[in-house]
Amino acid sequence: MLAYLATEFARGLQHRPRAARKYSYVAATALAACAVLLRYFLTPWLGDGSRYGLLFGAVAIAVWLGGWQPAVLTAVLGYLLVQTFLPAVPLWSLTTSEVMELLLFAISCAVIIALGHNLRTTRERFRLAEERFRKSQEAAIQGYGLLRAVRDSSGRVVDFIIEYVNPRGAALARQTPELVFGRKLKEVLPGVTRNHVFETLRDVTETGRPLEVELRYEQDGRSGWFRNMMVKVDDGVAVSFFDVTRAKKLENELAQRAYLLERADTNKSRFLATLSHELRNPLAPLRNGLAILKKQGGPEHAAVLGMMDRQLKQMVHLVDDLLDVSRIDRGKIELRRERVPVDAVVSAAIDTARPSIDAKSHELVVRFAQKALHVEGDPVRLAQIVANLLINAAKFTSPNGRIELSLRDADGKLEITVRDNGMGIEPAELPRVFEMFVQLGQGADGAGGLGLGLALVKSLVDLHGGHVEARSEGRGKGAEFIVRLPLAAAPAEKVTALPARISTPATRRVLVVDDNEDGARTLGALLSAQGHAVSIYFNAQDALAFAATSLPDLAFLDLNMPGMDGFALAQKLRALPGGDVIRLVAVTGMGRQDDLARSREAGFEIHLTKPADPEVVLRIAEQDSHSDANIVPFTRPRAAD
Repeated sequence: MLAYLATEFARGLQHRPRAARKYSYVAATALAACAVLLRYFLTPWLGDGSRYGLLFGAVAIAVWLGGWQPAVLTAVLGYLLVQTFLPAVPLWSLTTSEVMELLLFAISCAVIIALGHNLRTTRERFRLAEERFRKSQEAAIQGYGLLRAVRDSSGRVVDFIIEYVNPRGAALARQTPELVFGRKLKEVLPGVTRNHVFETLRDVTETGRPLEVELRYEQDGRSGWFRNMMVKVDDGVAVSFFDVTRAKKLENELAQRAYLLERADTNKSRFLATLSHELRNPLAPLRNGLAILKKQGGPEHAAVLGMMDRQLKQMVHLVDDLLDVSRIDRGKIELRRERVPVDAVVSAAIDTARPSIDAKSHELVVRFAQKALHVEGDPVRLAQIVANLLINAAKFTSPNGRIELSLRDADGKLEITVRDNGMGIEPAELPRVFEMFVQLGQGADGAGGLGLGLALVKSLVDLHGGHVEARSEGRGKGAEFIVRLPLAAAPAEKVTALPARISTPATRRVLVVDDNEDGARTLGALLSAQGHAVSIYFNAQDALAFAATSLPDLAFLDLNMPGMDGFALAQKLRALPGGDVIRLVAVTGMGRQDDLARSREAGFEIHLTKPADPEVVLRIAEQDSHSDANIVPFTRPRAAD
């Protein structure tokens, strides 16, 4: 009884670490006393033998409960009590057998203490690890459970026993840990039989492959998505899981929004492409008509016609920007790279921007580099970059302002700087100036814009492997735009200039075919004013019938016509007797690279995008089909869809 009480007392002290150390020696003393006292009462039956036998048990209990130090105390104290209360012989009078018994007692106690101490240390480590695991799982924000497989007679897993579940996991199942311990999984969560939940647990148990998967759980009208990390443990599986229903809902909403944004962006790009394409048709007759008026008008109308010409060019420039932005946005812009002189690019850009600069009487100062510089790129697009920067500077600078354009070699890179003394930009707004459709203010004349020019500049610079940045010290302090592009070595051959316009035009038989009646009539009037014999038709069938009886020298054909289109008409014209000598010119709003390839395959020599430059049209009509200068370059226009 005393030994039992001592044992229970010592076990209780395990849960009081500070008191356990102090009272473990009390328990060790009690265990030694109880063992010797019990041996004393058993003396009539045991005699003088096995005096230390019960002490072995006391030492084992002491080392298990208190460690090696209390166990040593129990062994020593027990020996002393045996010598005191039991019949004993003094140490100096011991026989050989008694000496051997004492040595065996000491060795046995040492072995018991060593083994017991190691077992106690291992047990304590396991207890601490288990307690840490339990506390960590109870504090975890995700559910955790240990499941043991239940197999049928064939060895197939038919269910799982819940051996452990943390409070969070039980709460997710609307249970408590105490209510689910030892119960079957299908009984606690019938919904695991749906949506491959149970099959997934069984596969992990049978294959041993860990798995991370999102599964949908449904039961009693409630459902949710759970992310599960499963790993096989013995003949079962450990599952860590957490509710991702909200995240899944947000993910689906984001996917839906992304789809809607992508569709809206696609519709926007398609709308811009269609708009810019459709705007070309009304612009073509306007440009042709204006060219006729300029040839026929007197000096009293020169100012008005000049204003109309500038506004029309601005409209054409805007349509080109719309189309370019659309094509860049869809990733369909194509660069026709070649090695070009920078001076030629800048000169072309100045010609393009000159109407905007002159309209507000700006002073343009150009500083060319000290030596000829060349870049590898698309000359049309490079000129467009500089022209857009100049037009932007002119727009945001008050009349009679100053615009500076400078070129220089900056450590192997071409640096183009456009600086003005205009309205300026707030420093906080500088990162936004190159965003599409962003307008940071109205122009110096109060007019706004679409916010395309600078966005187009950045896109084109990026496509050429360059960098553009904007600088300004604030409102009213002007702005500076710097473009940096990789420099290239000078080409081995000189660039051949386009042939000059022939001064003595010859009369041609010209066929004009376009389903846009205004466009066809104004183009015909422009050519007729130059002395050419022009026949105008609004559909391909009538034009083909006319050409079969009166073969033209030159034909301007629209491509996108109902019924027989321009491609088919060109092939049929080529098939007519003598049709191989007709010069075929496409005049169309279709200007993508594959459209150019199609027109070339159909037999066209020249491809012009509406609204075609009247000067270019007249130059084509004047050129001799058998001369070296018979073809104006078969390239895509400035902006092509």
